Amino acid sequence: MNSNLSSNTKLSELTIAELKEIISESVVESIQDYFENLEALSSNSYLKSIREAWEEYRAGKTVNLEYLDNV
Repeated sequence: MNSNLSSNTKLSELTIAELKEIISESVVESIQDYFENLEALSSNSYLKSIREAWEEYRAGKTVNLEYLDNV
C-alpha cells in the first residue's frame, strides 16, 4: 500500500490508482484469509483441538491473562 497514506486520509483525497490499490489489496487479503480458514476447517486435528479447547473452557480450565503477562 502507498506509504503516503495515513489512517487520517479521507476518501476524497485518494487518487483512483490509490483507491484501486487499496481495494485490490483488501480483496487479495480476504481471499487468502478465506482459503486459510477453509484449509484449517478441513483438518480433523484442528477441529478436534477446537472442540477440546471449548470443553476445557466450559470446564473452567482457564488461565488469567495477568498470569500470562508474568510468565
